[in-house]
Amino acid sequence: VDPAVTAGTQPMTPARAAQIDRRIDDGRPNSGYVHGYGLTASCYNDANDTRYAEAVTSKDCGLVMRIQG
Repeated sequence: VDPAVTAGTQPMTPARAAQIDRRIDDGRPNSGYVHGYGLTASCYNDANDTRYAEAVTSKDCGLVMRIQG
């Protein structure tokens, strides 16, 4: 089973991912230095959307961070 398409198998809820993204970046899942990943329908709406699905309560999101040196 691919964890990227299985509900509840990611590290955090969309609300927590959004909170972290807003704190250290721009708060958008598809731009900036912090990007969200996980279930498209329940982490963020689609590849063009700029909002996390914060009403979802299952752990369907993760974050990746770009580090420049």
